[in-house]
Amino acid sequence: MNKVFPRRSEPKPRGLIRRDARLEARAMMANPAEVELLRQRDIAEYGNSDGPAFEFLVEKLKQAGLEGEAVYEAIINGSYHTNAGVNRSLDI
Repeated sequence: MNKVFPRRSEPKPRGLIRRDARLEARAMMANPAEVELLRQRDIAEYGNSDGPAFEFLVEKLKQAGLEGEAVYEAIINGSYHTNAGVNRSLDI
């Protein structure tokens, strides 16, 4: 029997993995000022110093007009991308 699971079962764990990786990377950063810069940016952008919460992403995508599985697909696809502006500011 081949069961098809909805995509909505996938993005939250991936988002949590990415969030955990973000926090671990920040903990390893040598420059506390850069960590604080990232935290302040996340507060301004997402209202959370640790980056966007899953619920924040869902709401933002729904406000952009996505519905149903398209919301979860967008979260999954977005989890593979970094922020080029942040990378440039940190010379990454």
